[in-house]
Amino acid sequence: MSLAQSLLQLKSLIVHACDSLEHLVVIKEHDIDKGEEILSNPLFFSKLESLSIDSCERLEYIFPIFIARGLVQLEALVLSNALQLKHVFYLDHQRGENVVARDGKEIVLPNLKRLTLEELANFISLCPENYHFNCPALEEITTKKCSNLATSFMVEIVAKD
Repeated sequence: MSLAQSLLQLKSLIVHACDSLEHLVVIKEHDIDKGEEILSNPLFFSKLESLSIDSCERLEYIFPIFIARGLVQLEALVLSNALQLKHVFYLDHQRGENVVARDGKEIVLPNLKRLTLEELANFISLCPENYHFNCPALEEITTKKCSNLATSFMVEIVAKD
């Protein structure tokens, strides 16, 4: 079984002190092989329940936006000490299309219960501008030292209650 295939079973992912990491997942169109085909499947992380990223100084984005549809089991998202992080999801311009547009411009994480954002100096929002974040199961939000966090992001989260 390839590494990409074994990652299909991943339930928890912890990334700590990876200072040169800029993106957690990047799909390159010109470099598609069997592993890349698996990674380009939006259900690639469908079993992921928790994601924790800490002390990744150069990390700007985590997932291409099309991956959001596959995060159906994600319950906890903890992001801390990633000074360059701007968004969790980013538009993948290499794919040449807006994959999420087929489903509207809403990112739904149906089982997300806990969201922690700490010491993210450049963090703006979970998703790019003009996208909406929906997490109907959200029970707990913690934010600390996120000076660029968009006010609209917080209003949208609070308005879901």
